[in-house]
Amino acid sequence: MNAEEKYFTPRRRRLHAALLERSTEVAGLYRGAVRELSRTVAPGEVPSHINLVCHSMREFMGGLPGVFSAEIRKRDGDSDRLLRRLPTLAAKYPDMNLELDQTDVPVPRDLARHLNKLLLAQREIEGRTRANARLLLTGNADLHSKGVSLWLDVWGYFQSHTHWDRGSRTRPLPSDDKLDDKIALVDELMEPRVRPFIEGRPALDEFLRRINGEGSQRD
Repeated sequence: MNAEEKYFTPRRRRLHAALLERSTEVAGLYRGAVRELSRTVAPGEVPSHINLVCHSMREFMGGLPGVFSAEIRKRDGDSDRLLRRLPTLAAKYPDMNLELDQTDVPVPRDLARHLNKLLLAQREIEGRTRANARLLLTGNADLHSKGVSLWLDVWGYFQSHTHWDRGSRTRPLPSDDKLDDKIALVDELMEPRVRPFIEGRPALDEFLRRINGEGSQRD
């Protein structure tokens, strides 16, 4: 068995075909992650390899809820905008010392208000991610389940390895088999949502063949 057959299993082929029915872009992220996983990696390319697999899976998991529900909460970009502005705002106070060895550290009012907005925006991101996962797996943004917790855990795992120099570098990089196990968990969690398209496609194909055949006979 070659690497392509090992990772792009019949099950994943069926899932990918069903995803194509809904969104070529989202299906492409899924296929891209599995394709990268099956690629032979040259020495020195392991961090890049891990990054590509995890980045594709993170984006795939983020985009999948929107494929199946029109009620998803969309990203507004406030957190990124506030974060980019923070260094410029802090530079206005060159004498500010945030490393004082005391319980309460004084912060200028406008900077404190900016930090508060950033915290609120970040909480909104976490709430949106959770709500969208619930919509995908339960059909209800307010209904939690063990599957939702597992989904968020594996999303966080891919997120943690998206940038090789942000903490993950201090730990051993995951093996391909470890990544494969994580993708298999995603497969298991999303399959109930995707299965109707897997099961419905053969019937649709047969219907189209019958219609086309009948049309040819009438001609």
